[in-house]
Amino acid sequence: VPGGLQVSGSASVDGTGRLTLSGNYSLNGIYNRPLVISAGALVNFGSATFNQPVTVNPGGTWTINGSATITINESLTNRGTLRWISRNNVFNLLGAGRVENLGLWEIFSDPGCPQCGSESVVQLPVNVPAGGKLLMSTNGIVSFTPGSSLTVAGELEVQEGGRVRLDGNNPPRDLTLAA
Repeated sequence: VPGGLQVSGSASVDGTGRLTLSGNYSLNGIYNRPLVISAGALVNFGSATFNQPVTVNPGGTWTINGSATITINESLTNRGTLRWISRNNVFNLLGAGRVENLGLWEIFSDPGCPQCGSESVVQLPVNVPAGGKLLMSTNGIVSFTPGSSLTVAGELEVQEGGRVRLDGNNPPRDLTLAA
């Protein structure tokens, strides 16, 4: 979609084919078609549900700059950049799907309150294969809760004040760090 697009609240994107975004967008809603964030695109999502595969291509960026619930019911494949907020504003990532992070996924501290204590939450499996990177920027924090797991064969970087937490609820989470 090279021109304008607005999807908000409970509006849904339906039909055939895939939705390819190029340009700058701020979106919410329900996505029932495969979604591609193209090279050069910058897409900020509020709360959204994805019922088909989502792909962030190299050079594409998906941001979350305010509190949001992201539901992934298929797969999220990142080959570009995910830049998602924590601390004051947070994201809650859940659903029946999974994340394959072959690019950079940065979880950063809300600049409006970099010392606030709210954690962003992941409730589905995350895989960071060789070549991928999960980055907790300075003071960025995330909690992996029931339904999640974290497998890292790529890079896991936790900067000063950052934290990756596997909570103590049942069932326990799997953490796999490969050489």
